[in-house]
Amino acid sequence: MISLFEKGGWVMYAILLGSAVGLSIFLERMWALQRHKINPPMLLRQLLQLIRLKQWSEARVLCQRESSALARLAWVMFSQLEASRDREALKDALQEAGQREAFFMERGIGSLGMVASLEPLLGLLGTVLGMIVAFQRVELGGVGDPRLVAGGVWVALLTTAAGLIVAIPAYVGYRFLLARVDRLLLDLQSDISLLMDNTLQQLEGETARSVESTKSREVAVDAAVSSAARSEIGSEGR
Repeated sequence: MISLFEKGGWVMYAILLGSAVGLSIFLERMWALQRHKINPPMLLRQLLQLIRLKQWSEARVLCQRESSALARLAWVMFSQLEASRDREALKDALQEAGQREAFFMERGIGSLGMVASLEPLLGLLGTVLGMIVAFQRVELGGVGDPRLVAGGVWVALLTTAAGLIVAIPAYVGYRFLLARVDRLLLDLQSDISLLMDNTLQQLEGETARSVESTKSREVAVDAAVSSAARSEIGSEGR
């Protein structure tokens, strides 16, 4: 194998470098795109429990303590709701934060796709250069020995084979990572929508109870004022 690698020339080293880069990107993204680093189920359950108990400050502290994408989006949600309860403003803030998270999740995957695209071209370049060398030898030595041509051709084809050997797994890994990001983003969107719905429901319940309490106090005040007025009128009549 080493002798075959050396026959491919400097192009084989470029292909080897590309394979190392592609493998590094794939392993780093697989580590970074673990579910517990993006939207851990335990964090979702804890936040839902805190929302039901209306412990908003504890929920924000929990989001600041965690380092997952779900925690960062939930922190944006709680911060926005603290400033304003406008649904459109909340959706815009979450959309902007979600785009940032998607960017960080997809970071490096495009480079892996580039490796998958460049490796066959490097292999083809090595083959073309090898064919040029082979035909130069034929020009100098003539075509009397067909092994001279055959030897140059198969050596030239080594780089094409090497490029394809690297490119095919790189492309499979590229598509796999894209599909993984899509699944994680869908799960993240579902989780943050669940948190937002529960939070708004609790806040709207608080608002409704506050309005009812205010109305009750106003009715009580009006009744007291009316009673006092009737008493005053009665005393003047006597």
